[in-house]
Amino acid sequence: MTTPDAPSAPPASKGVNSRLVALAAGAGLSEFGDVLFFVAFIADLYVSTGSARTVGFVLVAFSAGNLVGAIAGGTLIDRLPARAWLVLGNLATAGLVVFAYATALPAVAALALVVGVTGRALLVGQQACIPLTEPGPLLRANAVIMSTRRLGQLAAPFLAGTLVALGHTRDAYLIDAATFVFSAVATFVALPPRRRLHRQEATATGIIAYARRTPAVRTSFLVQCVIGVILGTSNTVVVVYATEFLHSGPRGYGILSTFTAVGAILGGLTVGLLRRRASAKWATVGCLAVAGLALGLLPAVPWLAVASLLRACGGWAWNVLSIVLLAALHEGGPRHLHGRLIGVTRSGQDICLIIFTALAGTAATLVGITGVLLGAGVLGVASALALALARRPFDWQPG
Repeated sequence: MTTPDAPSAPPASKGVNSRLVALAAGAGLSEFGDVLFFVAFIADLYVSTGSARTVGFVLVAFSAGNLVGAIAGGTLIDRLPARAWLVLGNLATAGLVVFAYATALPAVAALALVVGVTGRALLVGQQACIPLTEPGPLLRANAVIMSTRRLGQLAAPFLAGTLVALGHTRDAYLIDAATFVFSAVATFVALPPRRRLHRQEATATGIIAYARRTPAVRTSFLVQCVIGVILGTSNTVVVVYATEFLHSGPRGYGILSTFTAVGAILGGLTVGLLRRRASAKWATVGCLAVAGLALGLLPAVPWLAVASLLRACGGWAWNVLSIVLLAALHEGGPRHLHGRLIGVTRSGQDICLIIFTALAGTAATLVGITGVLLGAGVLGVASALALALARRPFDWQPG
């Protein structure tokens, strides 16, 4: 079936794009392992310490790693042969997850930092490589990659919560390491050898100067900042909400995370339909509003089933936002800056993740879970209103 965003149908002889399929398989495996590790890591930490502030501290380290990894990964994928860098990076990270195990809090934070760096660097590289596997309809290609990533999320949270509840957290880390190995194999199949994203002589353009002058990049950065606030709040507070409001413990947290992934998958399936009816601006406005409402309404919901539906709505909005922003970047941004543009715009999310992950745990002890969730939800809705009033926020002509 042809999506609304696709050009005229290619000749039937082309068949299935095997490179895109392989990259999507690698993306799904990576996401499964990453989410399994993350949910098990956070749930085990909260079960063992009972402290939202400790969870927030460790998540700050993880988010700081994400920030460094986004910039480093974007630079590396713009300058190195894509296949060699991503294959070696996946294998090195597999070794790290297998052999690194920590119990003391400083060591736990250090492990979170390093895993954050490597995981985000590989993700940015993978996202920047999508045009190497599918030079045609990039919205559809991004939707395929994002949808397989969200499928990878689907089983991971519940499995992670179950492993933690049974006392087998270490098994989650070993499964994560195995997914990095499988992802390395899939990436080797997907990407052509000795290919960079651009000609080497094209790297002179300054990324910061370009970002400052281009409305679409500025808008993407600011939207990523809002996403960072919402995700930072969710990462720290939802595990406490599941335990104290819903009284469902690690399994309940896993169920909420699973429904977030279900919503995200639906976002990948519906983004083409949405973009046919709305511009990038109005699609972004709608998703910001939905994300804010889905988070802000959680304190009014004491039932796991209804809370799961709200988390699904939030996952839908987050995934559609991610696809719309990435597709706009691939289609409008200079090819030799793709990796660094992804890294720079995602850095807005990571900066806010660091700040609000740190603040959320402390704020929860001061104003309660209700105040924190409601505040983040209001920010999402207010950001949607501000973007609705902006003129040509996704213009790619430098000003």
